[in-house]
Amino acid sequence: MPKFASLDSVHKLGEWKGQFERVLRWNERVQGNSPHLRDRAFATEDLDDIFAFFMNCYHLRDWLNNSKVVGQIKLDEFFRNNLEMQVCQDICNGLKHYDLSRPKVDSEFKIGRQFEYTSGLLNKPYGGVGLFVIAGRDKYNLYELAEKCTHLWTEFLEMNGLV
Repeated sequence: MPKFASLDSVHKLGEWKGQFERVLRWNERVQGNSPHLRDRAFATEDLDDIFAFFMNCYHLRDWLNNSKVVGQIKLDEFFRNNLEMQVCQDICNGLKHYDLSRPKVDSEFKIGRQFEYTSGLLNKPYGGVGLFVIAGRDKYNLYELAEKCTHLWTEFLEMNGLV
């Protein structure tokens, strides 16, 4: 039987930076699907992209901790101080486990769709489907939440001298 122990797995290339770059790419896809920037109907794949974003975004926490570039205490404090990251955590864990036994914000958060009529590309009227999450007492536009979470991670990494 051949030995493969010395091979690195492709998913670990770039270590935590590779995971951060995935978060950035998923956010680009999500923002490209925003009803304000596209001229097409909502598709189920749009939900897939948003769900993939929140899963990868939350799991950057594990990559940073497991690579030992940031300690658990700093990561816990970052999440404790940023409600948007807690909502991200609930979305990720809700997608993974179906039910949340230890939510950070709301074990019964709801993701929904709503029709949005806006001025689209070239100021042509455009109607699209916006996505939102209701967590606790707050309602978040999912496209804006994804952008905010990406911004918060970037700030956190900068503050810790990592980017």
